[in-house]
Amino acid sequence: MNSSRPIFHAFYDSLSPWDHRLLVTLIVGTTCYVLNCYRWIRLNPWGFEPSNFSQGIRKLCGIERHYVRFSRFYSGSMKVGVLISFDERINVALLKTALKKMEKRHPALRSIIVDNETLIEQNQDDLVTKVFEYSRKGPDHWSDVWSHVQTQSLKLGTGLFQVHVINGDSESEILVSGEHFVCDAISLMELTHEMLKAIEDPSIQ
Repeated sequence: MNSSRPIFHAFYDSLSPWDHRLLVTLIVGTTCYVLNCYRWIRLNPWGFEPSNFSQGIRKLCGIERHYVRFSRFYSGSMKVGVLISFDERINVALLKTALKKMEKRHPALRSIIVDNETLIEQNQDDLVTKVFEYSRKGPDHWSDVWSHVQTQSLKLGTGLFQVHVINGDSESEILVSGEHFVCDAISLMELTHEMLKAIEDPSIQ
């Protein structure tokens, strides 16, 4: 799938509804995280303990747990999005095949959140990453999709990423969204580039 105008946009969700409780929680959570980092550096000057998955389970750190709470209880706040525009119709079957290959490579893509502090890897044939397809209604249809996505609270027992395909006959968009506690705009764009390469070259494993 080659686009003659590969246009990328990356954006963060605003913290909505933005109120004083959320602002105070964010400030306190970040302050506690910085203090804990300082304490850990003093106790272990050679570096932080790796946060890799152990037997398919990963416990989140303090600031990550705060981000999870924001997304669960503040209408889906703390999401990250990447939008890619194409001058063609998108083959959703190829997209899903590429995503499955990526899930095998990236633990975060194949993991679900089971509580406010725990991710568990899934070993299954079905995609963990949800793919949604829409019939394109105009050049701003993606904005309506994003407006809906950013109001959806994170649900326990679900994956951390979604892919939304807005398909038209001659113009289409892919909107990739992820939870901010596992990605930022730069890493999500890198992940999206990797997905496009896997779509264009089926031999990539």
